[in-house]
Amino acid sequence: MTDFLSAEQLIIDRLNDQLSITVLSSSDIAGVKEKAQITPAIHVLFGGHRPVKSARKALDITYQQTWIVVVAVRNVSRINSGQKAREDAGPIMHDVLSALQGWRPSKSHQPLKPISSIREGYSNGFLYYPCGFETELTLSITN
Repeated sequence: MTDFLSAEQLIIDRLNDQLSITVLSSSDIAGVKEKAQITPAIHVLFGGHRPVKSARKALDITYQQTWIVVVAVRNVSRINSGQKAREDAGPIMHDVLSALQGWRPSKSHQPLKPISSIREGYSNGFLYYPCGFETELTLSITN
């Protein structure tokens, strides 16, 4: 595998194949003002990486990658509580989890495992509900 961030597009493709909702990468949403964003939508974001094991004198290193899939919805009914926005997000979150948990992005990646996610965000009728996933990818360096 020569693309360390290849899981991003693979996750986007999987979600596009499995769900009928707009799926965006971090570059798609950079600079978009909240009021102008597309909703409902799913945002796929890189959440970081860390080395978890090495072999062959550190030439083969396995990295654990975290990918955050954020369900973004907007519903201004009962805007103060966010209740209607949560009701809209719940079925989409179910579909995201069903599409991704246990799915293997490629032969180079381990299957995606759900992880504890970050707390939801709510602002002016917009709800952002993150679902976290981890996978492992081994990077082999040739000398």
